[in-house]
Order: sequence, then structure tokens, then C-alpha cells
Amino acid sequence: MRLAILLALVLTAAQAGAATVVIPDSVDFYTDGQAQIGSHQLAVYQESTLNDHTSFFFDSEFDPLTSIPVLKNLGVNLDEGSDWYLVRKGDSFTPQAIASGTFLRLVGPGPTSITSATIDPSYWSNWPIPGVDPFPLQNWQTSFYLGFATSLGFEDFPERDIYGWVELQFYPYPFPSLPPNRLRLLGSATAFDSGGIVIGSLQAVPEPSSLLIAAMGLLACGCRRRTA
Repeated sequence: MRLAILLALVLTAAQAGAATVVIPDSVDFYTDGQAQIGSHQLAVYQESTLNDHTSFFFDSEFDPLTSIPVLKNLGVNLDEGSDWYLVRKGDSFTPQAIASGTFLRLVGPGPTSITSATIDPSYWSNWPIPGVDPFPLQNWQTSFYLGFATSLGFEDFPERDIYGWVELQFYPYPFPSLPPNRLRLLGSATAFDSGGIVIGSLQAVPEPSSLLIAAMGLLACGCRRRTA
């Protein structure tokens, strides 16, 4: 009997989380004159069929003296829109973490005065180690992450249920000896109908409802065992 109860609860929890779909390389990047507005455009999809999308527009510059990039002239489409944050690889990017102010908001819900954002070294992956890599401009493997949240539908600005990330990298063009003056997309992922995503991975964060069902299942099993 206990096995039957446990199986039923596990199946129920699985069904609750089955709608979550994580798709890699699901963000389109336009640059070098291809962007509709500004120098760069990141188009994120609001359906797992990758039909409908909304975009984030921005310009960028790279200081050759400090090796610090800056994103500026930030903006998004005025439809369902999308919210963008500066994040790090391994972050659990969830609405709870967003609401607590864990991440620097670039563009998001409500009024914001941010028009530019400096990507300081703490946000870079493979950042040169002081004293070991004395010439940061020669290390072209640095990259950084942005997290985004969006949703499908216009009514009353529905809560976000689509979360994802992009990994961007500055690189030198057209010659390796030049400072990194171009920006490219290295990777991305989008979790649809989810409670968040782990930055830099394909791991979705379960929605609170799924976690509640799982917790109720464990509690029920414990109670059943004590009364057996």
C-alpha cells in the first residue's frame, strides 16, 4: 500500500514538472548592422516551438586600457518584453533570487535609470589572474553571462515563467593583435514553463508547485509509515 501511495505521488509530481522544456542555443544574436536597433540585438523566444520572440537591444564598447567592457543604450521591445540581469555562471536564476535583489538589473519591470552597465572582472569567466597573466588583452577566452526572464501573453503583465541565459564574449577583429573590439554569442539556453534556470547549464529550477507536491509526498509517506 505504501508503495502504491509513493508511486502515485511521484507520478503526480512528475506530471506537474513535465511541462518544463529546456532548449539549448535558443537565443538569436544580431550584430554588425543586422540589429534592428543599436549595435546588438538578442532575440529570445516566448514559446518552446521557437515561433514568437522579443528582443533586447544594446551597444557596447571595450576600454583597451582597463580591459573592461561596457554595455550601454539598453532597451527592450514594448510587447510582453523581457527582463535582463548581469549574472554569473552557476547562479540559480529564479524569481525569488531576482526579487531579493541578488542580480544587477539591466532592463526590467518598473522604472529604471540604468542606461549603461560596466562588466567588471568579477563577472568574467577565465579572467586573467593578477601576477600570472599580466596582459589581459592577450587572454581572448574571457566571457560573461546575462540572464533573462520573459513570458507569453499581454493580460495584466503575467508573471514570468520563461528563464534563460546567454554567454557573450569580446574578441579581436580582424587581427588577433587588436584589442577585443567585437562581441559574439558563445551559447544560450531557455527554460520554458519553469521556475528558473541554473546559469551556464541546461538545468531548470522546478516551480514552487512541483516542490510543494514533492514535499507533501514525503510527508504523507512518513505519516503512513508511523501509522502502519
